[in-house]
Amino acid sequence: MIEHYIILKSSKTYGISNMMFPGVVRDKISTLYSFLRIVDNFVDVKPFRIDLLYKAKEYVLNNIDHKIGEIENRVLENFCRLVDESGIEREWIEAFFRSMEWDTQRTEYTYRELLEYMYGSAEIVGMSIARIIGLNNRSMTGARLLGRGMQMINFVRDVFEDLGIGRIYIPKDHRDMFSVDITRVDENWIRLIRMEIDIAWGWIEQSKRYFIYIPNIYLIPIRTATELYQWIAYKIYENPTTIKRKKIRPTYSQAILYAFKNRILH
Repeated sequence: MIEHYIILKSSKTYGISNMMFPGVVRDKISTLYSFLRIVDNFVDVKPFRIDLLYKAKEYVLNNIDHKIGEIENRVLENFCRLVDESGIEREWIEAFFRSMEWDTQRTEYTYRELLEYMYGSAEIVGMSIARIIGLNNRSMTGARLLGRGMQMINFVRDVFEDLGIGRIYIPKDHRDMFSVDITRVDENWIRLIRMEIDIAWGWIEQSKRYFIYIPNIYLIPIRTATELYQWIAYKIYENPTTIKRKKIRPTYSQAILYAFKNRILH
């Protein structure tokens, strides 16, 4: 599947942990991530590919409503089939596209606005995976918290990369609390970065309370991805200035080691 290649190329953490799911589930989650990645790519370049963003939105929502349109994109076609098969909700997809549209319209967010943005860009991902693997609604809060926590870690890690395309995801009201210019590294900047990591860590730890609802065959890859993200968070917290010099992410060997450990221990 081309989707397996897309997920492995874009993220070691998700790619390797996803390989631990059973075959059919692995294919479905690869389809989900590939759809998200392709649409996200439309707004992660300058100039934005707004034409492609709205074309994808129209195609997907029309297909959900069984008003079949035409588009030559295998990933979008496979995603539409996945929606039908897995019960991913239309409102979640609308929220995702809304967040992607905001990326073309906004350069910064307050904390409250960021939470709304992350619902569409991250929390719906967790809920979609929960639906794909057949979890009941009791798991949804945990799925939302885990998705939100992982994305906040990405926002902190990629702060200078995002600045390059004119975006700041570190909330404006948080920056104002510390009188921080996000482009200038100083002691207050370090305190701010550590506060954001603390917030993300808290969400992830809360999400673990809901792991009891996940069958072990699915919990192993989810736990692996969670631990890899917490490793990234720990490395940033330990030395926040590192993110100015390089992108912190696990190596393939680290990711495989975590996956192997979780398979043996759980």
